[in-house]
Amino acid sequence: MQQNLTNMDLQNLRHLIVDEQVKASKSRFFAQQVSEPQLRDFLNQKAQKSQQNVQRLTQFVSGFQTY
Repeated sequence: MQQNLTNMDLQNLRHLIVDEQVKASKSRFFAQQVSEPQLRDFLNQKAQKSQQNVQRLTQFVSGFQTY
């Protein structure tokens, strides 16, 4: 069964991907700036989760065709 996304759907998903990429990047940046180990760990975990979200969303989008 072939599933389709509208161009609007695809655009919205691309925005989500970019947002998650920005979250990952900023979390990594701030993690490098702090000296408190717990806060650094928290930020690194957030960066990792955002990067996982990017991968999942990208895989999801690649499985659809637009119409």
